[in-house]
Amino acid sequence: MRSAGTIRDKLHARRLADYLLTRGITTRMDSGADGFTVWVHDDDRLAEVREELPRFLTAPADARYDASREAEALRAQARQAAEATQAAAR
Repeated sequence: MRSAGTIRDKLHARRLADYLLTRGITTRMDSGADGFTVWVHDDDRLAEVREELPRFLTAPADARYDASREAEALRAQARQAAEATQAAAR
C-alpha cells in the first residue's frame, strides 16, 4: 500500500474513494494535519491514482465523480460475499 497524495476536505476524500472503488481501485483515507492521505492498496494501480488525483482536485464536483451509490452497492456486495464465505466455513 502506497500514498498517492493528500486531499484537504473530508467529503472530497470520500468522493474520490467512491469513484476509485467503482474503477476497481481500493483505497484507505487516513486523516492527518494536512488533510486526508490517499493510500492505494494495489501498487499496480498507484500511477493511475496519481494521474487522477490532480484532475480530481481541479474539479471535485465534476459529474464523473458522482459514484457514491455505485460504490455503496459494491461495498454491500463485498459484505454479502464475506458473510456467505463465513457462513460456508461454519
